[in-house]
Amino acid sequence: MKKMMMDEIQRKGFKGLYSRAVTVHEASQRANVKMGAKETGFILAHSPPTAIFKKMTTEKSYQRRTVALFYIGVGEDKLQEVYLPPAHEHILKKIYEHADLNRIFKKVEKKGQFYTDSIINIHVLPEMSSAFLRVERYGKNFLRELALKVQDLFQHKIELIGIDLPLKDPETARICAEIEKMGFFFSGLMPEYLDGDALRLQYLNNVAFDPDIVDVYSDFGKELFNYIVGEWKSHQKFIYLRSGASYQ
Repeated sequence: MKKMMMDEIQRKGFKGLYSRAVTVHEASQRANVKMGAKETGFILAHSPPTAIFKKMTTEKSYQRRTVALFYIGVGEDKLQEVYLPPAHEHILKKIYEHADLNRIFKKVEKKGQFYTDSIINIHVLPEMSSAFLRVERYGKNFLRELALKVQDLFQHKIELIGIDLPLKDPETARICAEIEKMGFFFSGLMPEYLDGDALRLQYLNNVAFDPDIVDVYSDFGKELFNYIVGEWKSHQKFIYLRSGASYQ
């Protein structure tokens, strides 16, 4: 079925195909790797514990389950410029190399121009207790606007919040560290996702997570997963969302 989808989206002119593989076992990840897909990230505690896998028994089923993010290009990979946050530059370059994606890595030389208002799109999945935010542009009070949106999601008891930041915008490289001070942490790379590549961060809202119950298939997948778990651990201290912050 995936091969059929790859042929179809290539025929329609799409650049690539995403897939999410479960980590309660390695079979789905192995199948993706054999097809040529590459790991670009992990979403920790992605799926509710109510998900059922036939003929499989898993321990600690009360915990949300992690998924591995895969990407495979099917169209022409056009060269593009990206601005990488310094803290994650090394791992992002490794992901690009692993996924055979050519990019020009630019350095932020001066402060960019800000819009009056930010554009932050929100997609809420109530059945998953999840929400995914996509940043289209940064406004003068971006951090405050983001904090208010996240607080609203907290009030609706959303457990997982993801945010995608455009890597073609130099402000992503500048503001990433400030977003992480809210409690967000590195989750992976989303190639060709926001009119170009996107950096994905995530936030776990009072969610139990145990890395030891996650099964990862490939060597690179294990390296990437360990990096993300390390980021999750280091950002546990940022559990208080500072709604009064502003970015100028």
